[in-house]
Amino acid sequence: GNMRKGTTCYNLATGYYGLAAGGSYKEPTIIKSIKDPSGSLIYQSKNRKNKKLCSRENAAILTDFLRTNAIRGQAAGVSVKNNALAAIYGANKFASDQWLFGYTPYYTIGTWMGCDQPKVSLNSNKDFMIDLWNQVAYLAHKPLESIEKFPLPDQIHYVNISEKSGLLASSQTERARANYDELFEEGQEPTSYDTKHRTYKVCRLSGKRITKFCPYDTIILKSFYQ
Repeated sequence: GNMRKGTTCYNLATGYYGLAAGGSYKEPTIIKSIKDPSGSLIYQSKNRKNKKLCSRENAAILTDFLRTNAIRGQAAGVSVKNNALAAIYGANKFASDQWLFGYTPYYTIGTWMGCDQPKVSLNSNKDFMIDLWNQVAYLAHKPLESIEKFPLPDQIHYVNISEKSGLLASSQTERARANYDELFEEGQEPTSYDTKHRTYKVCRLSGKRITKFCPYDTIILKSFYQ
């Protein structure tokens, strides 16, 4: 927004739909079909343009990034029943435009709130946008069965890695709770283990490594990243 030749909520939602559809873009339409009272088909949308945006593997990896963003990132707080969900929130520097786009295995939904005068700031924060998106998504998904996971191509899989080094998580990494699962295309995942995490006996009173004078009941194990 706020650009002389910018984009629109409609265009952005269409782009994110391409990720939700596995990397394929299909020209949007408002009317899919029209039937008369007896159920006979009067109109059916045809010849909608299709375009390949990216590989199914890349679309799945980008979707996983946005799925994580919906859990503990900028869009944290969005939810729709128990459906898998990927989302992103954004705002311009004037706080006169805010938008939130999210998609599930069923729908891609884009919401926008703003002012056509860039210097007029909105008296709201992203919590309002999250609440607005959640309400729209709830109504759209209300009659549908929940799908808890996005489909994954056979060529990609989750690998448990260190959040510090990006290498495979070791037992020391797991003890430090510094590991998480990330999607990788086959052959692109790290092959070596994180060796930077170390566990030492520490005095819980001083926070330093123990000496022979440290009372036994004050000794704890603590992980460090070197």
